[in-house]
Amino acid sequence: MLSDINSAHTVKWASGLVSIGMEVKVISIAKPIGSENNFHFEYDTLGLNHSITRKNSSLQKLKYLSFYFLLRKHIKHFQPDIVHAHYASSYGFLSLISLYRPYFLSVWGSDIMEFPKRSIIHKIFLQQILKNAKVIFSTSHFMADIIEKSYNLKASVIPFGIDTEVFTPCKRTTDKLVIGSIKGLEEIYGLTTFFKAFALIQNELTIPIEIQIYGSGSQLNQYQNLCEELKIDKYVKFNGRIDFSKVPVTMASFDLLINLSKRESFGVSVLEASSCGIPILLSDISGLKEVYINGKTAISCQVDNVFDTAEKLKKLINNDALRYEMGCAGRKFVQESYEWIDCLKSLQLAYKDNT
Repeated sequence: MLSDINSAHTVKWASGLVSIGMEVKVISIAKPIGSENNFHFEYDTLGLNHSITRKNSSLQKLKYLSFYFLLRKHIKHFQPDIVHAHYASSYGFLSLISLYRPYFLSVWGSDIMEFPKRSIIHKIFLQQILKNAKVIFSTSHFMADIIEKSYNLKASVIPFGIDTEVFTPCKRTTDKLVIGSIKGLEEIYGLTTFFKAFALIQNELTIPIEIQIYGSGSQLNQYQNLCEELKIDKYVKFNGRIDFSKVPVTMASFDLLINLSKRESFGVSVLEASSCGIPILLSDISGLKEVYINGKTAISCQVDNVFDTAEKLKKLINNDALRYEMGCAGRKFVQESYEWIDCLKSLQLAYKDNT
């Protein structure tokens, strides 16, 4: 696997493939963050610091050419049957220059939704990476459609599945209704809309509310100031970045998940919440429409619409029975359509059919 060792998705896919009997080695551009990493698979890195890999400039991508010999050395030493790159505009590029054929490619979101929009050169660059892949995997039908319409190529849909034995309901530990978010603190994820919507209804609420915000990002200070201005800071707690291992228990502690993103390619956190029996208030963007049933497992509101969000939020807060019914329906939906082991087996079968 050519993939970011610091991504929870990378670790999940690699560990999952090991669990069904495959031998896996991850080659990452960046070094792992932290000194202790209990990975259940081999890994090597190409030596960059994680902060450097966050830069998305074209010149930064061209530096990857310098990894050619080291990358070839790692691949030759491991002698894989399969090379699978995750994220087209970086690790897909490494697959292309490695000259190893055939390679498999997974697109994750911004690599096909944002990267090719920078210029015609970026689009042609991405087209070459996609065209040379043996099989393209997409986490959603939404992105598979983009690939077909933009590049006239087919993508097999294998989503990020959910382990329903890990993401499972738990007993309530507080008398307060807990509204939660696990997202980066960036404007694209819509927290400004949520805070303004909550402020509109705070004086109409008759039950105690607690708002737990998990995640890090550039907007932390702005969000804290906004909550003070709106006089809702007494309800809101910013908890910082959460380790992926703690997400299941934290998610299950919510009574309601908020996901008001302005743009997304899939919506893993929505499925994780549903698996925990948690209802969701989310934006009606196209990238989320595959991961919920509106009115049954979640309620959608118009993206960036404070008044519509406030109305739907109040409806969910004031109706215990509705939240419970949505939570039950959501867990069933995940079990039937997004069970992790089924997604793993689909990937394994795709490997066998194409090698």
